Amino acid sequence: MKKLVPAGITMVAATYGLARYAYGLFLPDIQLDLGLSTAFMGMVAGGSYAGFLAATLLGSYLSSNFGPRIPVICGGLLATVGMTIISLSMTPLQLALGVFLAGCSPGLAYPPFSDTVMNLIKNKDRNRAYAWINSGTGFGVLIAGPFAIWAGANWRDAWLSFAVIAFIAVIWNARQLPKGLLENQHNKNNNYIQALMNKKSSLMFISALLFGIATSVYWTFAVDMITRSGAIANNDSATFWVLIGISGIIGCQAGDFISRFGLHNVFIVSLLSIALSMISLATYADHFFIIALSGILFGSAFIIATAAFGIWSIYLFQETPSVGFGLVFFLISLGQFAGPIAAGFADAYIDMPFNFYIAGTICLCLSQLSPAKGIRSMHEKL
Repeated sequence: MKKLVPAGITMVAATYGLARYAYGLFLPDIQLDLGLSTAFMGMVAGGSYAGFLAATLLGSYLSSNFGPRIPVICGGLLATVGMTIISLSMTPLQLALGVFLAGCSPGLAYPPFSDTVMNLIKNKDRNRAYAWINSGTGFGVLIAGPFAIWAGANWRDAWLSFAVIAFIAVIWNARQLPKGLLENQHNKNNNYIQALMNKKSSLMFISALLFGIATSVYWTFAVDMITRSGAIANNDSATFWVLIGISGIIGCQAGDFISRFGLHNVFIVSLLSIALSMISLATYADHFFIIALSGILFGSAFIIATAAFGIWSIYLFQETPSVGFGLVFFLISLGQFAGPIAAGFADAYIDMPFNFYIAGTICLCLSQLSPAKGIRSMHEKL
């Protein structure tokens, strides 16, 4: 656990926190530099999530049939290549290609860690180990902020640095993850349709889809909205991103929270917190204090909520954890694919804050689709 968890945190930080979510931080500078519309930037973000859709299913399949090492390394390499292309992009199509490849990376690299946790970590440590690995997103978002401050208007320098970090993560994980299938992995029950038709999992899948739609609006357009309001300058937006990242690290405690308070209660509180962060930002986008509180609330609640989804899925799919895990994050990404595109085009007809009100309302409703009471660990018997 001592070697696996840090390596996992680094890979999730590189693929999720940097390759996938840093796009929203740099969106205003990229848009200005390349002269792109908000609608196009939304389409590029949607393309990133579309790549993640296919990669998530592939990552789950590869992990179940060949072991976690191959998809994790492939995901890290995709992040490295994608972010390198972003750093060199001079045209809209080059940017779209780089963002697409970078967006695929966590789909390959992330689901296999559910197999590693279930097979290499002792029962009593699984919630905590998974929550720490999942919190890598917060670490990645935190790293992105200082790099954005350092790079300033030279956003390409930051993305090239991110590519180097991703390559370091590849080397580290290649050394830590065992080759081939893990001892207790099974090759059966990889039927995604059968899993989708499971009555116990249908509520989780609906929740995942709605969660993806709602949260993608914040990740993609929060910085753009607050810079438009004039509350902060473009070059100060990194401070807001750092707050999201710092608070996201709180998510490493998600496993302990769930063990103590139960998955049901943690899920509800995290979704209500996300809703509050969205609605408050939309209402007071020109007040720095509210902006800061919104970022802190969203960062911490988002990481905790994703950990809750992960533990929920592994609890329901204990024999093939990467299958259920992959399906959940596939549906989250399906929602995240649609969210930025819809919000980007809607920006031409309605104010962006209204999109945040809609997203916040979705999270309020989503809090009512919580897991059953009594679940406190991913290894409890069904």
